[in-house]
Amino acid sequence: KRSRNGARAAEILARRRGRAVTLAVKIGLGAGDATIFRVGGARDRAEAIAAGPALTEAFSAEAVASPGDVVCSRTVWGLLQGAAPGVLSEEDGFARSRSGAVPKVPSFFVRSVGAGRAR
Repeated sequence: KRSRNGARAAEILARRRGRAVTLAVKIGLGAGDATIFRVGGARDRAEAIAAGPALTEAFSAEAVASPGDVVCSRTVWGLLQGAAPGVLSEEDGFARSRSGAVPKVPSFFVRSVGAGRAR
């Protein structure tokens, strides 16, 4: 549902701008413990909320990524033990793939077409 909402928001923006909008993805990876809380339940509505070091690492890695990048935490890099090409930065403690070693995550183009449908 949230990805549909994101695509819908991009479509509305494209319509307002009168041109296509590029949605770029960046990915942060973390590892560690995580706890999932289920809250709600009234009126058949419930939400899952995740928290813990794994998410903190993933969000921090994503924050230093550029569009199209996959960045992993020091913990993930240690678990990979050289199984993925890349370099751990001593400057910020995150690992990134070597230039050209791993393809970039693709961007998606959204344009407004007709009566509210993205293609």
